[in-house]
Amino acid sequence: MPKNLTHLHQSIVRHYNLEELRTLCFNLGINYDDLGGEGLSAKTRELVLRLGRNKRFDKLLTTLRQNRPEIALFVPTATNIGEKIDTDTIALKTLYAELSAFERTSLSTPAAKERTKLFLATSVTIVLVCVVIVLVVLIKSKSTPTSMSFSTNTPVVTLTPLAAATARPGEVLVLVAEFKGEADYDPSTWIFSRLESDLKDSAMLDARIEQVSDILKTADEAQALGQRYGATLVIWGTYDKFGIWPHYKVVHGQHLVSVRIELAETANLPSEPDRFALYITREMGSQLSYLSLFTLGQIAYFSQEYDHALTFFDKALSLQPEGVNLESSKAMLHFFRGYIYQVFEGDLQSAIIEYSNGLKFASDNPSLYFNRGLCYAQLGQYKKAIQDFDQVIQQDEFFAEVYFNRANAHTLLGDYTAATADFNKAIEQRPDDVNALYGRGVIHLLSQNNEEAIDDFDMIISLEPTHIDAHYGRGFAHAELGEYDRAIADYNDMIDLDPQNANVYNELAWLYADTLETNLNQAIKLAEKAIELAEEQSLDDSILAGFLDTLGWAYFKQGDIESAEVMLLRAIDLHPGQEIREHLRKVKEKFNEP
Repeated sequence: MPKNLTHLHQSIVRHYNLEELRTLCFNLGINYDDLGGEGLSAKTRELVLRLGRNKRFDKLLTTLRQNRPEIALFVPTATNIGEKIDTDTIALKTLYAELSAFERTSLSTPAAKERTKLFLATSVTIVLVCVVIVLVVLIKSKSTPTSMSFSTNTPVVTLTPLAAATARPGEVLVLVAEFKGEADYDPSTWIFSRLESDLKDSAMLDARIEQVSDILKTADEAQALGQRYGATLVIWGTYDKFGIWPHYKVVHGQHLVSVRIELAETANLPSEPDRFALYITREMGSQLSYLSLFTLGQIAYFSQEYDHALTFFDKALSLQPEGVNLESSKAMLHFFRGYIYQVFEGDLQSAIIEYSNGLKFASDNPSLYFNRGLCYAQLGQYKKAIQDFDQVIQQDEFFAEVYFNRANAHTLLGDYTAATADFNKAIEQRPDDVNALYGRGVIHLLSQNNEEAIDDFDMIISLEPTHIDAHYGRGFAHAELGEYDRAIADYNDMIDLDPQNANVYNELAWLYADTLETNLNQAIKLAEKAIELAEEQSLDDSILAGFLDTLGWAYFKQGDIESAEVMLLRAIDLHPGQEIREHLRKVKEKFNEP
């Protein structure tokens, strides 16, 4: 890197650890896990380069000056004595010029060109499984619908004897580890005593706080320690003579939640945060009270006592403490509140209000826009959802999950061209995303692009051979193309995979009776099975009427006019659709023939 870019990179590396870099990424609206490389230096390098490409060095320099005033950022000098200069403007111009030159040079080599081609071909394939969305330090995903996963490279904490009993089933255990520092006070005991006292006063019976002597350096070490105890939350950190950096690591979080929208497509709701940090100035009582209420709210949240959690978060917000890095935590309080309303209370309007309030403290954070967009989508306000998803993409173009959800919104508005473009973008970034592949396959079916639909369903089945909906979609597409043997094979595979699926029996019965006019006895048996399952499963009357129509039509094709009329009259009583009326008219005409 050129001189000033290198200076900026090295300054961040010297003054931040990995956990603090995560928080810095949140404050800048960057998904830490999307940054390439491993370790502090590599992640910092990628952060600097990305911000430069997005023309956001100004936000970085401002944030560094606010949070790390001790960093000696380079300051351009005047060329003539007495010349008045705007140092920020010159600094930014210098950085952007260096970045431009650096990227032109680095992309001119054959090796760099090959890396660029590989990057564009694979689109980083970011794993936002449902996108694990973290308000303060992580941002898909996640989930996809999916559970939270942890690195297989988690460092092993030295196995000292356990200082406290492990968590009981259903108990929320919070560990307060020793803080690392050289000042003459003990923040670990200070925080532990306050939290223990406040927890007792809160009357939450199924929660416990324990102090342990382990000194932790990374979130992975906190994860490993928490797993030994079965803890839900680990608090650890550093301190100096001015204040404390408490770090939170959620060890046992909730699983991702999936919200069914339509067309068997899933909008993935992000998981709750799994790590974040605050800054507490020494001897400021309002900040310690804030920390306590902030923590108690999380304990109540993980205890599934959501009313208590909302109360604690309300109290924390009412304190309005001033201090470094508290703005981000206020945004996260609103995030927690919004998540509770959205997922556990089903109050989407209140969730939207909370996410909007959070945006007042973190106006460029993609997580809040993403969650709010999902709320709008669940309310059927797809245009507003798309506006929020647009904001996410402006902040983070590599957020694959947002393309998937925006594609769903476009689909439900009937804009198949825009939906296809977004599904393409999601698949470009995550080629093995079966949800995005399925969504695009459905769009191809709706647009009568059956061969393209088959290609998508083939890919899904190669990845997940038991994906029932893909077999169904592929069978339908084969039937539309006149490839009936392949369609029948897919429908039979579906029956083997899901023998309780009434729709596939009906689809295969209709193919035999109407399209092929063969195997009519088999068609009748299949339609009868579909009706039996529909009645057992109390399916909607309109669905049952469709199955009765299929059975009546199979009887008609077989020449059993009386049975056909009985079934079609039953179908009309349930749901007098136009197609059923037309079938009954043809049956009656057959009765009147000489």
